[in-house]
Amino acid sequence: METVVDILKCINDGVGKPTKIMYRANIGWNPLRKYLRFMLDQELITAKRKGQRVFYEITEKGLRSINYVERVKDEPLLAYIPQSFEGTRVIAKGMYEVDLTKTEGEEDFPCPKCGTEISPQDQTDKTYQIVETSIRNKELAEIVLKCMNCGSRIRLVGFIDLKDVSSKDKLREMYKRAVLDYVTPILRKEVR
Repeated sequence: METVVDILKCINDGVGKPTKIMYRANIGWNPLRKYLRFMLDQELITAKRKGQRVFYEITEKGLRSINYVERVKDEPLLAYIPQSFEGTRVIAKGMYEVDLTKTEGEEDFPCPKCGTEISPQDQTDKTYQIVETSIRNKELAEIVLKCMNCGSRIRLVGFIDLKDVSSKDKLREMYKRAVLDYVTPILRKEVR
């Protein structure tokens, strides 16, 4: 996409001859020909003949494309991320990590991918399911949840550190209960 925008900018600046576009956009001849064909097909540019020579001109759609890409590129990504997503990071495709010590609020948080509200009070398995738990030194260390809306996996970390944050005690206890509710039926099946 960046190469297309670079070529469009060259053409918009009045550089219409293919060889000059090639040098200005710093692209090889064969790739340039493919990009020009693509942009012609997408009606981002038009080709004009003057004798034996071909010149390219940008279309209104091409101008809108440049403006759109520039606008999106200039806006900070954080403007698109709600404040409650602080403490969230992508760790793999479809897998997110939420550090509970850095999230705002006391209980609920949105799924990082689709925004579905995930609450430890919800015990229905309609919004999320507990997929995995991890215990360290007899303390709950992390939980992996699956968002039932989009299927992404969310690893919740920071439980051990929450015990030092008094306002987070309630959240810590709620997740402990959620884990117990998750583990108890499994243990009962194994005992039988």
